[in-house]
Amino acid sequence: MGLEGKPAINAFMTYLDQNSQTTLIDHGVHELESWDEFKEGVIKALSSPQDRVKARFEIKRASQGADETVEEFGRRLIKLGKSAYTADEEEAKNSALKDALAGGVRRDVVAVHLINSRMRNFHELMVEAIQLDA
Repeated sequence: MGLEGKPAINAFMTYLDQNSQTTLIDHGVHELESWDEFKEGVIKALSSPQDRVKARFEIKRASQGADETVEEFGRRLIKLGKSAYTADEEEAKNSALKDALAGGVRRDVVAVHLINSRMRNFHELMVEAIQLDA
């Protein structure tokens, strides 16, 4: 059983360089109690607006690679989404990831189905895409 909550946050802070510690302290991130809130705070405090813009651009131009499964493509989009959007931008992230998945899959039959899907949640849409691609 590992550390959780405030003990995990305190342990993490000891491993950071002085500049990163100062940035997190300046943003009040070190005072958070929940590990999930802390992770989000670290991403927000240490990532620049340029990093988020770059990740959003990558989402818009993403396409499924020749040797990439739909599931792998979806996971790549999720990773980009975490870099591109903060927790308070969940609706925008969901919309961008859904559009990228539907527009970036290789098989036309899957793309057409996803575009016409009524699924509102990216993760549900991804499950649907994986099933269609099987």
